[in-house]
Amino acid sequence: MRGASRPSRLRRAHRHRHDLTDGKSRQRPGAKSRGGAAWRGKKCVVATTGSLLEHAWGRLYSQAALARGIGTEFADLTLASVPHKALPSLQRPVYELIRQQDARFYSDLARSGFRFDFGEDGAGYTIETGASKMIIEGKIKLAPGAAIERLETRSVTLTTGAELPADLVVLATGYSSMSDWAAQLISPEVAHKVGPCWGLGSGTKYDPGPWEGEVRNLWKPTKQDGLWFFGGNLMQARHYSIYTVLQLKARHAAELW
Repeated sequence: MRGASRPSRLRRAHRHRHDLTDGKSRQRPGAKSRGGAAWRGKKCVVATTGSLLEHAWGRLYSQAALARGIGTEFADLTLASVPHKALPSLQRPVYELIRQQDARFYSDLARSGFRFDFGEDGAGYTIETGASKMIIEGKIKLAPGAAIERLETRSVTLTTGAELPADLVVLATGYSSMSDWAAQLISPEVAHKVGPCWGLGSGTKYDPGPWEGEVRNLWKPTKQDGLWFFGGNLMQARHYSIYTVLQLKARHAAELW
């Protein structure tokens, strides 16, 4: 399960004659996804809100680790055995090393107008997959500090007054919480009954306290009978699916007795 897509509230969105998408669902009723190839050579506006493994987990997840006999099962269990309270202090030095090693990369991004920070936990790094290089080279233009004021028939007007021609508008506005998605998918009442999904209660902006010490309402029973939530990255999906299935199996076996 993922968080809910953050909704857009763009003025005159109904007047725009081309596609408006958030990458997950079509924003225009009846519109069909045509894939990236359909937009080759077209003008696109992206509206957004804002090698790492080698340093972070290379000793557990890498070809070198496999050569030493460390497979994913052992690596997953090793990582899962670290208390959540201890993880930030272990990870911050890694993030700082990445920041220093890629100092020129971040400096070039900043000069290009790309806004970023390293967050409350120091982990706000950027993984380069090609787009950052295009920003630095000027192939992707940025409008830092500007937001979309309204959509015109074939363009986008920014809060700075600038008007950008656009055949496609991509709303890269991120996700809200899993609880919001549960409210949409099931009901607000059930979402309220279950409580927050994900987070530890670490007291940060998007993870308010109190501290619980384990991920809230994932991979375990919730206050709503029969409702279980499952989510996370590849390691978490692979590892915690074992415990989730064992709990479900135990309950099924108890019913048979």
